[in-house]
Amino acid sequence: MINFDGGTTVDDIVAVAVGGETVRISDATRDRVVRAARDADALSARIPTYGRTTGVGANRSTIVETADGDHGLRLLRSHATDAGDPLSAPAVRAMLAVRLAQLARAGSGIRADVLDGVAAMLNDDALPTVLRYGAIGTADLAALAATGLTLQGELPASRPLAPMRPWGSENALAFMSSSALTIGRACLALVELEEVLRASIVAYSLSFVALDGNPSPFSAAAAAAAAAPGAEAVAERVRSFVGDGIVEPARIQDSYGLRAFVVSTAAAWDAAGRLRSRLDALIDVAQENPLFVFDGDGAVVHHAGFFQAALGLASDGMNLALAQTGPISFSRIRMLNEPDLTGRRPFLAVGPAGSSGTLMIEYVAASALGELRHAAQPASLSSVVLSRGAEEDASFATQAVAQLEQALVAARVLLGCELVESSRLLRQRGIRASSLPSRLADAARAVSVLPADDDDRSLRGDLSVAQALIPELAAL
Repeated sequence: MINFDGGTTVDDIVAVAVGGETVRISDATRDRVVRAARDADALSARIPTYGRTTGVGANRSTIVETADGDHGLRLLRSHATDAGDPLSAPAVRAMLAVRLAQLARAGSGIRADVLDGVAAMLNDDALPTVLRYGAIGTADLAALAATGLTLQGELPASRPLAPMRPWGSENALAFMSSSALTIGRACLALVELEEVLRASIVAYSLSFVALDGNPSPFSAAAAAAAAAPGAEAVAERVRSFVGDGIVEPARIQDSYGLRAFVVSTAAAWDAAGRLRSRLDALIDVAQENPLFVFDGDGAVVHHAGFFQAALGLASDGMNLALAQTGPISFSRIRMLNEPDLTGRRPFLAVGPAGSSGTLMIEYVAASALGELRHAAQPASLSSVVLSRGAEEDASFATQAVAQLEQALVAARVLLGCELVESSRLLRQRGIRASSLPSRLADAARAVSVLPADDDDRSLRGDLSVAQALIPELAAL
């Protein structure tokens, strides 16, 4: 069970979204939210409050009638407008978990029973339907509006859910005013990315041994000379798999596929660390607009904290860092097909002359590399003017996160291509797991499940098996 009482992290969100952990709001947190709602009501009764006593967007200066409660319902209905395919259950659960963590910080002035409703959605797995298109990095209005209507029973949940009592204007905008879906999707992508990066070190180590690489680039001296964040940690992890490397390396200096791996991967790890720090901060903060501050006489703070420029840049940076690892990975795949480096036939082929072997692996890898590069086009460079000029830009952090999801699919394919190639070369050279250092031996045994038939045939199934091995390799 995860307690949403402050200090919630990326790993907590993923545990709820993917691991099915239940959630709990403590009595102390609930009491704090109750007090904040009462004080927010008092503040908005004497201070014009965006979305509570006024319209929104270009209607921000229009005073509205809130006594009948219809204003809040109109906001939810009008904003529950999205399009495209439904997002996955883990993505929706991640959104709900992020929103619950933020609301527990008691800055929105929202009713406490809204938190109870979100917790019930998660614990009962009774989820709203959320479609892909509708957010641009300035709050996930459509997704959260649909969630609010689902909580009240106006839209169906995926499983039976007891409807809440109707919301008033005190809940509607306050609930929608968050980038919880974008943040939640980024949490899921980040954890998968970290898994891919860990597995890539194992794949590199297998390729390194198969190609009789020179160990100098991951020596402690070389890693220190790189003066790059994370280089020493990556080099140490490589050494933990291959030991001191090949006794007699085949070359005095390898090409970048083997020589630049540590520096390239370290840069990606550094970008992942920055993205994790940004997400941890966003999960555990009250960021609603308006934000209620209860010190002294209290205040209603109208702000732009929801403008997710920093998250967009961190996500763009992650996409760029992942893309720059691609050519290095592709280089190793080409090396594994090169007879001058392997001592085997071109493309590790067997059978009659002219057999193609793993030739098509290069084409698949090149396709994935193209996707990585496409996903690295910075979304944060985009701009748009909305709501009659009231909002004259957007961070497009949502699109940067969607590109990260796309890049991860390609990165997994690229990693699978390398595993298919390296396992075939190890097998053809007769390098057995029993002859390798213990951790690398475990990796070699793991990839030994790949088919041993090297005759010309479709390698689609091999690539699928290789990608399925990524979690196991990452855990070594």
